[in-house]
Amino acid sequence: LGAAIGGPLALAAVLALPATWHLRGSAPPDPIQFRHTIIGLSNPDISISPDGRTLAFVAKPDTVGTSTLWVRGTGEVTSPRLAGTDNASQPFWSPDNQSIAFVVGDKLKKIDVAGGVSGAVKELTDAPGFSGGAWSPAGGGTIVFGTPKGLSRVSAQGGPAQTITELGQGETGHLWPGFLPDGTHFLYLAWSAEAANRAVYVGALDSKDRTKLMSEESNAEYAAPGYVLFRRKAVLFAQPFNASSLAFTGDPVQLAAKVGGQPFEF
Repeated sequence: LGAAIGGPLALAAVLALPATWHLRGSAPPDPIQFRHTIIGLSNPDISISPDGRTLAFVAKPDTVGTSTLWVRGTGEVTSPRLAGTDNASQPFWSPDNQSIAFVVGDKLKKIDVAGGVSGAVKELTDAPGFSGGAWSPAGGGTIVFGTPKGLSRVSAQGGPAQTITELGQGETGHLWPGFLPDGTHFLYLAWSAEAANRAVYVGALDSKDRTKLMSEESNAEYAAPGYVLFRRKAVLFAQPFNASSLAFTGDPVQLAAKVGGQPFEF
């Protein structure tokens, strides 16, 4: 396939968190402060926990070390490195903030981080061409992840993955899913070699039907109490969104300019 797409919103979402908390009308937690050098940060390898209090990221401690998974709590000055996560990439959190899923090669894995203590790494499933994952509490824990063949679904306890979306005409992948509050519906980016056919869709765990939300080249993420975040060129937007009717309810509002996107190859 080899098509390059705009990078995910992981870093952009972190940068936009103050604006998101303003939209919510609530105060943010203490800011995340980096006090020592970390080498190798990239957009797909940064993920903030659902409660906004812990950052997971993949990086090297120095120029010759192996990339591994690290975590950093807000207001903390140290970043524990999680054992057993060498060569990890694309981390994402469980909805209860207790576990992190990530990819090593073509394998999807997870590690528990409850109470600040990391557990053993568990392999969940084969995930060739992995392009972004999301974790829902539905069904005792369900993970959906993007691939060039469509979105796949697997139990958070592990097992064979099942393809749950079908590529439309000219599409070359379904990527970067993100769950809506009901834990059943999700947003995802449908990629195509034709720029005019690239779009964000709403899908569901219990149906192969999908609804086009907008023509866009960015992935999209839901932010409470009712917004969809997306990037257009180098600008990050938040657009009012009703998660019950699965429709926008207002015009987009600019959150940040000069937001970079890192190309992602698949």
